[in-house]
Amino acid sequence: RGLVVPRVSRGCTAEVVCQRRRPGQASGLRRVQSMIRQLPRAALRVGLRLCAAPVARSNATAGSGSPTSISLPEALAIMDTVKVFMEHGVPGKKLEEIQASDSGVQQRWQEMVQIRLQCELHVINAFGYEPDQMGMMAFRQTMAQLMTQTPASDLARIQDADKAIWSVMLVRAFDETPEPITVEQARQVVFHFSSQVQQNEFLSKVEASVRQGGDMSEVELNSLVMASLLEVWKEVLPTYGYGDGDKGYVRFQAALVQHSTDPQISTMIQSALMTVTSRAGLTK
Repeated sequence: RGLVVPRVSRGCTAEVVCQRRRPGQASGLRRVQSMIRQLPRAALRVGLRLCAAPVARSNATAGSGSPTSISLPEALAIMDTVKVFMEHGVPGKKLEEIQASDSGVQQRWQEMVQIRLQCELHVINAFGYEPDQMGMMAFRQTMAQLMTQTPASDLARIQDADKAIWSVMLVRAFDETPEPITVEQARQVVFHFSSQVQQNEFLSKVEASVRQGGDMSEVELNSLVMASLLEVWKEVLPTYGYGDGDKGYVRFQAALVQHSTDPQISTMIQSALMTVTSRAGLTK
């Protein structure tokens, strides 16, 4: 595959993975960590909900030693355990280190997501999943199957458990408590953002920046594009009362988590990403 592969998961989130497979690429946990380090930062995603988001099924198979199904009690136990680690364990302490960091908001959000991923890999291993990329894929597949077979009342329990994890993460990493917004409000903001980044003026700017990047690595080029997208978020969000700068961006992303399953939002994000990455020449 090419450098940038936009992917919209069917069910929980718009997700984009930026990576180019190379011979000798790290395997196991190191491979997962490498993958996460190359994820476009939060400016390109509507949350990241690894616990419940299904994985794309093309060429994706469960880890050889991983379960092929999961029960509701098991799913809730995994999510509750992740939350406990976030509240009282080493992952929680690492989240607080993010809050004290002077890194950019994109890098700090990425670090928060990676802490959750590493925590989940540890927890799901105790439930029989391999502690690597294939094990995570298997877990996501079994969660997707469970969610399609679960009554609405139990589905709400899974969603509430996921929201609880996000709430702990956001408070400890960013000192931010998610504020509820309606799906209509979320769609309006995302539509504004996606429209702006598909304007020819912005696309030309991104294209020129990538061209000037010359011999930059793929990670550096992705970061360059993500920084440009972040600036658009920061221009758009004050219009909707989220304030200027990093704080406003984090406030909106935190609020948007609850609507990450909305198909209209996912479609708008995917369309914007495909347009931007294609124009930047990152889809080869």
